Amino acid sequence: MLLSIEGDEATGKTTLAYSAPLPIVGFAYDMGIERAIKGGKYEELFK
Repeated sequence: MLLSIEGDEATGKTTLAYSAPLPIVGFAYDMGIERAIKGGKYEELFK
């Protein structure tokens, strides 16, 4: 499933996205480097 969650700041978008059943791969395009979520390579996430 591919899902785009959009909305105003501080409305629970990230909480909604990361409370889904695992496995999850998240991409954040508008956060800036200071708020980026640490991640890893796809292969490392799904060992």
